[in-house]
Amino acid sequence: MGTSVGDNTTLAPVLGDVDVYLFAEGTHLQGWHKLGAHVLTRNGVTGVGFAVWAPNARAVSVIGDFNDWDGHRHPMRLRRECGVWELFIPDAAPGARYKFE
Repeated sequence: MGTSVGDNTTLAPVLGDVDVYLFAEGTHLQGWHKLGAHVLTRNGVTGVGFAVWAPNARAVSVIGDFNDWDGHRHPMRLRRECGVWELFIPDAAPGARYKFE
């Protein structure tokens, strides 16, 4: 159930190029559509995309019902160009409780 480096689905980006550009520029006027948790389909797989703006964090993980609240199971990737950490989790379902750690 954890994120595997060899799994291309979990490595699929949550943010698009335009979103990254606008966040980096500080002009994304609808950030709530991308930050937090949103149901997405990546590579034909439905799951939840998580994103949080935390440019000074050393590491961020998603913890929740879907991973027994274990911060080691779903570490997020930093999009350095805009300071947003992101991760797509196929195992997560709409309505699952989660937090960023």
